[in-house]
Amino acid sequence: MKSGVPDFRAVFRLRSLIRSFRPDVVHCHMFHANILGRITRLFCRMPALICTAHSIKETSILGGPTWHKELLYRATDSLADQTTIICNAGFDRYVRVGAVPRKKLRMNSESIPSALRVLRRRSSEREKTLVSTPFGIDCDHTAKHMELPEGACVPIHDGGKPRILYIITRARRGGAQTHVLSLACAMRQDFEVAVATGEEGFLTEACRERSIPVYILPHLQRQIRPIADARAFWEILKLIQRLQPDLIHAHTFKAGFLGRLAPIGPS
Repeated sequence: MKSGVPDFRAVFRLRSLIRSFRPDVVHCHMFHANILGRITRLFCRMPALICTAHSIKETSILGGPTWHKELLYRATDSLADQTTIICNAGFDRYVRVGAVPRKKLRMNSESIPSALRVLRRRSSEREKTLVSTPFGIDCDHTAKHMELPEGACVPIHDGGKPRILYIITRARRGGAQTHVLSLACAMRQDFEVAVATGEEGFLTEACRERSIPVYILPHLQRQIRPIADARAFWEILKLIQRLQPDLIHAHTFKAGFLGRLAPIGPS
């Protein structure tokens, strides 16, 4: 699915992926993925579908009106179990223009409990062990592993909290940085959290004010530069080996790409 190029084949590719992976929750982000997920739900089973908007208005890089996108949100709202948004200003605007009903719109930090409520309501045939989260989810605290696809597992440290490492390329103020800060603040109640980024800025300052550990990866930058990217990969790898996180949550393209490569590096 390429930006700005409608291709209905994406629906069937996503349907094939969902049928193969069989997720309990499908969580779509940003306008095109949100609409794609909703339409695909007409062709395959999704126990829970959560859609997240990342801006006050769904503008494109070319600008222009957004009324048609808000109309599509409204027309397909019944196909989503919950819509979440990252800021209060966006919440108020989406309700005001009628893109999403107030009763179905939540702030982004509420998306996980919303999805789990839907799962409890709709899926009783598959039992899963869930690791405790700050949202008060019932769980088996004696479990040593989270259940993951293909037999993978995430060990939980005996006698301590599970560890989450958030990686994001830039630290300057923006929607993604605010989102990471909100997640880290919410999760640290029951998890050990740390944030890694490529620069100093709004996010690092806000984390330090809240006593959240921060790590600077000096070669992690937005531009594609093979030598610097290779060094950033090793910085990420060394940090992972040092912190031994149970979960790595990468945000934005460069951090997401290098974060995916990290598991294939030397142990």
